[in-house]
Amino acid sequence: MAAVAGFYSAGQFQIGSPIIGNYALESIAAAVLGGASLAGGKGSFVGTLLAALFLTLIDNVLPLFQQATEYAQMTIGVLILVALVLYQAPDLIAQARSNWSGVGRLRSRRDEVPAA
Repeated sequence: MAAVAGFYSAGQFQIGSPIIGNYALESIAAAVLGGASLAGGKGSFVGTLLAALFLTLIDNVLPLFQQATEYAQMTIGVLILVALVLYQAPDLIAQARSNWSGVGRLRSRRDEVPAA
């Protein structure tokens, strides 16, 4: 699919250049927002397709509000960070709970009177 997109891009711009467009950020963002984990995991085609459509919508709508195109890139970056935090939230909560219970055990053992 990347090769087909490259041929389409070369035909549209009539030049083959690696600096045309910013497709690397958007393709990674579409995969991450679509449900794929950067550490390996399951993602779906439908989720990635919907994320790609959402990112295209961001790129096309922000200029209508007279916003600079750089804001679209910043918005995509923020969405990637939010998605990563949300995907890691269950693990982070479980780790925080295990650390908190360990702190309570240390505190209760210290308060106990040693056996004589």
